[in-house]
Amino acid sequence: MRLAHKLIIAPGTAIVLLLVFGAITIHAMRTERLALADIYENRVTNLLASTQASSKSAEIHSAVYRLSANVAGSRGACDCFADLRRPA
Repeated sequence: MRLAHKLIIAPGTAIVLLLVFGAITIHAMRTERLALADIYENRVTNLLASTQASSKSAEIHSAVYRLSANVAGSRGACDCFADLRRPA
């Protein structure tokens, strides 16, 4: 093999390996972009829905507590839920 060919082998190999590394990197970046899009589209919308449900649940809880406090204040603390008790 001639000396010129031997001198070209090392840089040529480096260039080929860099091209392979670049292709792998581009593939990884595309996969990551798709994963981030999936996270944003699916998981964030589910998070917003669960946050709204939790907020609504807290609102209902406070309304029921307020109602029971009003009932207890108007009828007396002892018998406020007497009509809701099951017969023993």
